[in-house]
Amino acid sequence: MRQWIADYVKGCATCQQNKIMTHKRKTPLYHITTKEGTLPFQQIAMDLITGLPQQHGHNAILTIVDHVLRHCRVVCSNKDGEALVRSSGRR
Repeated sequence: MRQWIADYVKGCATCQQNKIMTHKRKTPLYHITTKEGTLPFQQIAMDLITGLPQQHGHNAILTIVDHVLRHCRVVCSNKDGEALVRSSGRR
């Protein structure tokens, strides 16, 4: 009986239109496009997350995301961007 009801509801257009959605709709993820032939770490995005409590001399997190490889690098930082200088190779 349960299977028959489930099959009936799946096949009935009116039942599908009036069925209550029991799960939240997910926001689709934004796909970042890259040009053909782009090399790894040629197109990146960086975010500096600040306002964190001080821990081992750091109070921020720097995230670097490579759009080609979909690789994420997370670096402990300070609010003044000390990790940004370290990650770029300059002192």
